[in-house]
Amino acid sequence: MAFVLIYNSILQVLAAFVIFFLGYFAFFVFLIVTHLIATGLYEGAKWIRAWTMRSASASSSIFYFSRVFNRLWGNVNFSP
Repeated sequence: MAFVLIYNSILQVLAAFVIFFLGYFAFFVFLIVTHLIATGLYEGAKWIRAWTMRSASASSSIFYFSRVFNRLWGNVNFSP
């Protein structure tokens, strides 16, 4: 009977360590996946913001209008 109790306690300690390490491994995988999702959202938002700023500045800036003006009427000099 003592052999069964010793064997049972060894199995319990082994199971506790296995569950402990598997829990930490699952938590680490969860952190990596969460970090990848957060990084993807952040980089995507940066890309979208840069794209909108680029398109907005290209279509509404003075440089855009000067390019259109020069294309339509040529290089006009307004200085006296």
